[in-house]
Amino acid sequence: MNTVVRWTGESNDPYASLIESFIGREFPGLKTGNCETVMEALVELFLGTKQTRIGPKPNPESVVKMRDVVRRAVHEQRPIPVLIAVASVKVPFGHGIDLAELSAMRVLSRLQFCAQQYYSPGFQFRLRIEDLTELMLSGTADDVRQSISSYRENFMRLIRVLGYDFIVPVPESSMVEEAQLLDVARVYARQFFNDLVIADAVNDDGKNVALNIGWEGGIPKHVREYYCSRYSALYPDRDHSDHLRMMADYFGTILARHKLGVIGNDKSFQGRLEIGFNEPPPNAPAISTRVFYRSVPANQSSNNRPYWYAKGYLKIDNNNHSRICFGRWEELDYHQGRLSLSNGNEEITLDADYILE
Repeated sequence: MNTVVRWTGESNDPYASLIESFIGREFPGLKTGNCETVMEALVELFLGTKQTRIGPKPNPESVVKMRDVVRRAVHEQRPIPVLIAVASVKVPFGHGIDLAELSAMRVLSRLQFCAQQYYSPGFQFRLRIEDLTELMLSGTADDVRQSISSYRENFMRLIRVLGYDFIVPVPESSMVEEAQLLDVARVYARQFFNDLVIADAVNDDGKNVALNIGWEGGIPKHVREYYCSRYSALYPDRDHSDHLRMMADYFGTILARHKLGVIGNDKSFQGRLEIGFNEPPPNAPAISTRVFYRSVPANQSSNNRPYWYAKGYLKIDNNNHSRICFGRWEELDYHQGRLSLSNGNEEITLDADYILE
C-alpha cells in the first residue's frame, strides 16, 4: 500500500513545498509524488553520515552534479547507476575473502534497503574488478594469475550467494582483451616513468608529466610523495626507483583504461555516481560525483581501510555481543574460524576468525 502525503493548507503558503518535502524525507514510507523530493532524499542518503563516510561531505558543486544524475534516473524510473572500482586480490597475496568483504557488501546492502524505502528501483552498484590492472602492477607470473583468479571468482560467488542482484561485478577482463590493455598501459607507463624521474630529480611541480600522451594536470610533488609513501609502507623492501616505477605503472594503466573505454559504467545512461572504498587521494578531482565510504561502519570498528587491504574478524565482548572489526593478519592472536554461506545452488566459505575482549 502506498500512502501519499500532500499539502492541503493554503495553496499559496510559501512553506508548503518545504513542509511536504521534509515529511517525505523523514518518513520514507510516505510518497509525495514529487520527483524533486525523492531526488533530494536519495542524494542525502548517498552522501552518508560520519558512520559510513570517509571525511567531510562533498562540496556544493559536487552535490549539484549528483543531483543531476539522480534526478534523471528517477525521471526515467531506472536504478541509479553507481560505479565502484575494487581490487582483484587480497593484499598481501595469498589471503582469501573474509568478513571484510562481507562487511563492505553489507554497507551497499543497507544503502540499497534505505534507498528503496523512497524509490523502489534503488541503486545499481557496478563493481569494476581491476584484474588486468593487477597484472600490470604485480606481473603476469602464474602465481599472480592464480591469486587474481581465485579471489575474483570467490568474490563474485559471494555476491551471488548473498542474492545481491543490485551489485553487478564487471571485471576488466570482461571488457577488453588482456594484451590490448597491457600493451597500451606499458607504452604509457614508460612515458610516465621517464617524466617522473625527471620531475623527481629537479624537484619540480610535475605539471608536464605525461602531458604529451594526454594526461591532464600533471603529477605534483605532494601527489608523488603521497604515492611513494604508500608504496614504501606496502613494499618496504623496494627502493625509491621501484616506487616511481610502480607509480608509473599505476597511472599508465589508468590512462590506458580511459583511452580504451574500460570504465565499467552502464553505457545506456549518461553519467553516474561513484563510491570509493579507499581514502581520498590528494589528486582526487575537486568536483565529482564520488563519495568515499568506509568498508566497515565507525560504530563497528574505528580501524578502517579498503576491504581488500584488511583482515576482517569478529570481536566478541563479555556479554557475547559481536561486531566486525578490521585489522592486520599479524596484529592479534586470532581464534581461527570459517563460515559457509549457501543459497541452495552455490556455496562459499570465508574466513571468520575472532578474538575475545
